[in-house]
Amino acid sequence: MQDIHVLFGFSSQQIADNISNSLKSLGFRVSSNMRPDKYTFKEFLDNNLSLDAVILKEHLDGGDSYSIEELVDLTDNVSPDINFVVILSPKYRGTDQMKELYAAGILCVVFSDGKKVSIRT
Repeated sequence: MQDIHVLFGFSSQQIADNISNSLKSLGFRVSSNMRPDKYTFKEFLDNNLSLDAVILKEHLDGGDSYSIEELVDLTDNVSPDINFVVILSPKYRGTDQMKELYAAGILCVVFSDGKKVSIRT
Protein backbone atom coordinates (compact mmCIF):
# COMPACT_ATOMS: atom_id res chain seq x y z
CA MET A 1 0.00 0.00 0.00
CA GLN A 2 1.42 3.39 -1.03
CA ASP A 3 1.31 6.35 1.36
CA ILE A 4 -0.13 9.66 0.19
CA HIS A 5 -0.17 12.92 2.16
CA VAL A 6 -2.95 15.33 1.18
CA LEU A 7 -3.55 18.93 2.22
CA PHE A 8 -7.17 20.08 1.98
CA GLY A 9 -7.86 23.81 1.58
CA PHE A 10 -11.44 23.81 2.83
CA SER A 11 -13.33 22.99 6.03
CA SER A 12 -15.76 20.23 5.01
CA GLN A 13 -14.73 17.10 6.86
CA GLN A 14 -17.33 15.12 4.91
CA ILE A 15 -15.80 16.06 1.54
CA ALA A 16 -12.29 15.35 2.83
CA ASP A 17 -13.44 11.95 4.12
CA ASN A 18 -15.09 11.13 0.78
CA ILE A 19 -11.91 11.98 -1.11
CA SER A 20 -9.77 10.05 1.37
CA ASN A 21 -12.05 7.01 1.13
CA SER A 22 -11.85 7.13 -2.67
CA LEU A 23 -8.06 7.19 -2.47
CA LYS A 24 -8.08 4.31 0.02
CA SER A 25 -10.24 2.26 -2.35
CA LEU A 26 -7.50 2.77 -4.96
CA GLY A 27 -4.93 1.27 -2.59
CA PHE A 28 -3.47 4.35 -0.92
CA ARG A 29 -2.84 4.83 2.78
CA VAL A 30 -4.00 8.42 3.28
CA SER A 31 -2.61 10.93 5.72
CA SER A 32 -4.28 14.33 5.52
CA ASN A 33 -4.45 17.78 7.01
CA MET A 34 -7.10 20.44 6.64
CA ARG A 35 -6.34 24.16 6.56
CA PRO A 36 -9.47 26.16 5.67
CA ASP A 37 -8.07 29.70 5.55
CA LYS A 38 -5.40 31.31 3.39
CA TYR A 39 -2.86 32.04 6.11
CA THR A 40 -2.77 28.63 7.78
CA PHE A 41 -2.97 26.90 4.40
CA LYS A 42 0.04 28.78 3.00
CA GLU A 43 2.00 28.32 6.21
CA PHE A 44 1.37 24.57 6.23
CA LEU A 45 2.18 24.27 2.52
CA ASP A 46 5.48 26.13 2.95
CA ASN A 47 6.55 24.06 5.95
CA ASN A 48 5.60 20.55 4.81
CA LEU A 49 7.65 19.39 1.90
CA SER A 50 6.40 15.81 2.09
CA LEU A 51 2.98 16.59 0.58
CA ASP A 52 1.84 14.58 -2.40
CA ALA A 53 -1.40 16.41 -3.22
CA VAL A 54 -3.14 19.69 -2.48
CA ILE A 55 -6.89 20.03 -2.97
CA LEU A 56 -8.39 23.48 -2.54
CA LYS A 57 -11.32 25.61 -3.58
CA GLU A 58 -11.20 29.03 -5.19
CA HIS A 59 -14.01 30.19 -2.90
CA LEU A 60 -13.24 29.43 0.72
CA ASP A 61 -15.97 28.43 3.16
CA GLY A 62 -15.60 31.64 5.17
CA GLY A 63 -16.39 33.87 2.17
CA ASP A 64 -12.82 34.67 1.13
CA SER A 65 -11.49 33.53 -2.23
CA TYR A 66 -8.23 32.99 -4.07
CA SER A 67 -7.34 35.02 -7.13
CA ILE A 68 -5.55 33.29 -9.99
CA GLU A 69 -2.37 35.15 -8.98
CA GLU A 70 -2.64 33.84 -5.41
CA LEU A 71 -3.09 30.28 -6.70
CA VAL A 72 0.00 30.69 -8.88
CA ASP A 73 1.94 32.12 -5.92
CA LEU A 74 1.13 29.02 -3.85
CA THR A 75 3.28 26.95 -6.19
CA ASP A 76 6.35 29.20 -6.00
CA ASN A 77 8.23 27.53 -3.15
CA VAL A 78 6.92 23.98 -3.24
CA SER A 79 8.07 20.82 -4.91
CA PRO A 80 6.98 20.39 -8.52
CA ASP A 81 6.00 16.84 -7.52
CA ILE A 82 3.01 18.09 -5.50
CA ASN A 83 -0.20 17.54 -7.45
CA PHE A 84 -2.50 20.57 -7.14
CA VAL A 85 -6.22 20.10 -7.68
CA VAL A 86 -8.19 23.37 -7.68
CA ILE A 87 -11.96 23.74 -7.77
CA LEU A 88 -12.74 26.86 -9.82
CA SER A 89 -15.69 28.76 -11.18
CA PRO A 90 -16.54 27.80 -14.80
CA LYS A 91 -15.98 31.45 -15.80
CA TYR A 92 -12.26 30.58 -16.12
CA ARG A 93 -12.80 27.84 -18.69
CA GLY A 94 -10.79 28.65 -21.85
CA THR A 95 -9.26 31.86 -20.48
CA ASP A 96 -5.70 33.15 -20.26
CA GLN A 97 -5.87 32.58 -16.49
CA MET A 98 -6.01 28.84 -17.19
CA LYS A 99 -2.75 29.19 -19.10
CA GLU A 100 -1.22 30.92 -16.07
CA LEU A 101 -2.26 28.03 -13.83
CA TYR A 102 -0.86 25.52 -16.30
CA ALA A 103 2.45 27.40 -16.53
CA ALA A 104 2.64 27.36 -12.71
CA GLY A 105 2.22 23.58 -12.66
CA ILE A 106 -1.43 23.48 -11.64
CA LEU A 107 -2.58 20.90 -14.15
CA CYS A 108 -5.81 19.68 -12.61
CA VAL A 109 -8.80 22.00 -12.37
CA VAL A 110 -12.35 20.96 -11.54
CA PHE A 111 -15.10 23.38 -12.49
CA SER A 112 -18.02 23.94 -10.14
CA ASP A 113 -21.10 26.09 -10.54
CA GLY A 114 -21.50 26.34 -6.77
CA LYS A 115 -24.04 23.53 -6.64
CA LYS A 116 -22.27 20.64 -8.28
CA VAL A 117 -18.86 19.79 -9.60
CA SER A 118 -18.45 18.76 -13.21
CA ILE A 119 -15.42 16.89 -14.41
CA ARG A 120 -14.78 16.73 -18.14
CA THR A 121 -12.55 14.04 -19.55
